[in-house]
Amino acid sequence: MIHLKRFMLVVVVTMACWSALADQGNFYVGPQAAYVWLDGDRDINNPDSELVDDAFYLGLGLGYRFNKDWAAEISYLTDTNSGMSVDFFNINGFRFFGDNFRPFVSAGFSHLDIDGVLDEDTDQVQLGLGIAKYLSAKWEARLWWQHMYNLAFGSDNDNVVTLALNYHFKRPAPPPPQSAPAPAPQPQAQAQPESVPSSEEVIETFELLVEFDTDKHSIRSVYQPQFDRIGGVLQQNPEINFIIEGHADWRHTEEYNQALSERRAQAVKEKFVRDYGIASSRIRTVGYGETRPIASNETDEGMQRNRRAIAVFTVKRRP
Repeated sequence: MIHLKRFMLVVVVTMACWSALADQGNFYVGPQAAYVWLDGDRDINNPDSELVDDAFYLGLGLGYRFNKDWAAEISYLTDTNSGMSVDFFNINGFRFFGDNFRPFVSAGFSHLDIDGVLDEDTDQVQLGLGIAKYLSAKWEARLWWQHMYNLAFGSDNDNVVTLALNYHFKRPAPPPPQSAPAPAPQPQAQAQPESVPSSEEVIETFELLVEFDTDKHSIRSVYQPQFDRIGGVLQQNPEINFIIEGHADWRHTEEYNQALSERRAQAVKEKFVRDYGIASSRIRTVGYGETRPIASNETDEGMQRNRRAIAVFTVKRRP
């Protein structure tokens, strides 16, 4: 039980550190199901123990995602098959790679607590490999294998495969900025004759809207007619300079979404420069990350609308 108290102390300290960093990431929680293969050399595997070597475990994990690539987690699992009380307490760190299906490695410590005919506590170090996938903006699935090595005796090598479904308490993005109210009309000074536009002058507005696949900044061919039309207008009006805005949904961390939105805006700019010969100096790009949604991030349809790049400009024409 002394080992367990030390383990729980580590948990409390770890959680305190996570809380102190709460403004930089997000917490998550979720159920876990595991299948554990206990080492056949363990003393607990004797006929009187009523403990089976291999068993299913159920439990709960609580974690903190620091950013796109790093997370830490504590979890509790209990044996569902044995007539004894067998509990696993775990602390793991995770390093993720990629953007869609995300392979990861894990490392940490675990405490195995057995009560019943036998009373045994062991501490293990563990290493793991797995894969994670976001199912929606806030739901994530993980599947991974861990190998556990007994620190006390050095002869027990346990293995566990775990499936987890995590809900991420991601902070809501701020609402879109509200437009400032229009200023009250001011008396207008008499314009000079040469600055008065012709009564036949027409203002034409052009809008570019490109939506992207999840975690992507490549432009789909369906938008080619839109680019052809606007690219032609830009070629005929070399005086036009404009801004391309990139946006993202809530699927990942704020810093990742910020970088992704910038890549999306840059991809649109590069297409105009490469395919239509528009001078790079005429186009400025800006990324807004996940901060300016135009639809709900709680649905797939809403997230699709939020993964976008837009540009609007006007042209003065004479018929």
